[in-house]
Amino acid sequence: LFANPYRGSIDTVLVDGREGGAAAPGALVTAGGWALTCGHTPSAVRVRLVAAAPGAVAAAGARGGSAEGTTDFFIDRPDVWRALQSAVPCGWSTELSTEGLAPGEYLLDAQVRATPGGQFVTFQRLPFRIAPAQDAASIPDAALADFVREAEQRLRDDQKPAGYWLTAFTVGPEFGRPYREMNTFLTAMMADTLAPVAEQAGLRENLARARQHLAAQIEADGLVRYHGRPDSPTIPSLGVVITPDADDTALAWRIAGNENDPRLADALAVLKSYRTDEGLYRTWLAPREKFVSIDPGADPNPPDIAIQMHVLMLLARAQPAEARALYEALQGAVARDGLWVYYAKTPLVPILRQAELAQAGYPLELPPARLRAEVAGQEPWVAACLALARPGTSPGETRALLKQLAAGDFAAVRHTPPLVYHNDLSAKVSRYYWSADFGYALWLRLWFGPARGGGGP
Repeated sequence: LFANPYRGSIDTVLVDGREGGAAAPGALVTAGGWALTCGHTPSAVRVRLVAAAPGAVAAAGARGGSAEGTTDFFIDRPDVWRALQSAVPCGWSTELSTEGLAPGEYLLDAQVRATPGGQFVTFQRLPFRIAPAQDAASIPDAALADFVREAEQRLRDDQKPAGYWLTAFTVGPEFGRPYREMNTFLTAMMADTLAPVAEQAGLRENLARARQHLAAQIEADGLVRYHGRPDSPTIPSLGVVITPDADDTALAWRIAGNENDPRLADALAVLKSYRTDEGLYRTWLAPREKFVSIDPGADPNPPDIAIQMHVLMLLARAQPAEARALYEALQGAVARDGLWVYYAKTPLVPILRQAELAQAGYPLELPPARLRAEVAGQEPWVAACLALARPGTSPGETRALLKQLAAGDFAAVRHTPPLVYHNDLSAKVSRYYWSADFGYALWLRLWFGPARGGGGP
């Protein structure tokens, strides 16, 4: 058994969460497998991406020609136990980024270490390739159809069986090594964004599952929480029990609720009880002393621009008179800095909602200074939302934007996805929320709309 004391295998290699194909520059590689040292759990496994021809890669300007990921966490692998009669944790997984590596041929070098501080020993090497970055100008119009199918498939793959998509979040305004969570807000935004093109994109069943998930989050009192129901199977792994809020309550009811459901009247009554003196709707649907899992900012329960828009969209259907009152209050407050709580640095959601409100008969003039990217790399996403919200973008301009976002196997979507919102910037904890899936949804909207001479929200 121990003729070779260092044993193991690379069982899976995923590039940005998917199997197969060469990696685009900047892709995240996840490798997994098993390893043993003299039949025992190792101290650590390290996976390096090293150039097969170091001189050629160095000449191309790579940062040293290597990348690596290390783990000291191991899980049970009963299949290995049965084969090798060694019932100890030996399954491993680690991540490494190809950021900064030049295109070329590489080796995925898996190494194991028996004791802390000991020497790493290679147990397997696999060939690996980083493909040259694709230039947007080199993509012919005819090739966009292939990207359409890829975007559709990625949305199918990323949606969880329960109907939701996960959100990535970081502690700063740069997208790198994000954490993941489940929240009802992103799934609501995905449902709204995909609704106009779900049939054309073959995503009707995915949209139905998203709506079913949202409907299931409405609780007995009619309210909805950001991380879903307290008894959700995603708590505590992908979220926490948190106070109900106006935003997610309004979104879930409008997108997935039944207007004859008696809980709707209860929810509307609670929403109304948390209005400010000027008629705007606050975020949290509980008194301050009963907040749960909330990091309050300067105003512990602020009204916010998008929350007003989402509540207005619900009231326009359920209580038109209340909708008109909110609309009038919002017109007088829209330019105030204090109203831009969760969108001070990213205008994507307000831009899209502005167009939808105008269609519903509630035109709202947003401050021009707010309609620009405040975070590096977000300019294409602002342009995408403006192209969807405002007629006039030519099909040619839209196709150029689609190519820019699709180049390099959707590199812009994967590496600088849309920054959808952030937490209150005056709070102690900093959080920025991103979604590549929202990027694919916007891309499909552009393709089925302005890129073909259509448009509108």
